[in-house]
Amino acid sequence: MALRTYVGTIAQRLLLTAVVAVLAACSSSPTSSSKDVRVTDSANGQSVQLTAGAQLTVTLRSTYWQFSPVSDTAVLEPVGQPSVVRNSAAGCPPGFGCGSIAQSFRGRSAGSATVTATRGACGEAKPCTPEQSAFRLLVTVH
Repeated sequence: MALRTYVGTIAQRLLLTAVVAVLAACSSSPTSSSKDVRVTDSANGQSVQLTAGAQLTVTLRSTYWQFSPVSDTAVLEPVGQPSVVRNSAAGCPPGFGCGSIAQSFRGRSAGSATVTATRGACGEAKPCTPEQSAFRLLVTVH
């Protein structure tokens, strides 16, 4: 009788462990990095798809870019502050904005949001043309 109770307890624990594993696998917040999306300047004017819970990283070449607030933070939220990487290579004179700026975002819920960035200069005393001064990316989270 004691052996039957012991075996029954082990079977219940195994069943409980299996149920917990299945529930964890079916979680509604994906964490797989394979669903993360990275874009650069070349995505300007385009749109991307993002899974809720996944991360989007936008990297723009030039330290003069400034990200604007996201159009809908219920859909897409910034993750931390933008990070700036300055390029101090010999071929980059001071004031040319050599380097990049990157901002990460996390998809929160289904919908669409726009990521925008602007810059007023494309180098020291070098104004940008209208097409060089704005970055816009439509993000659809599903």
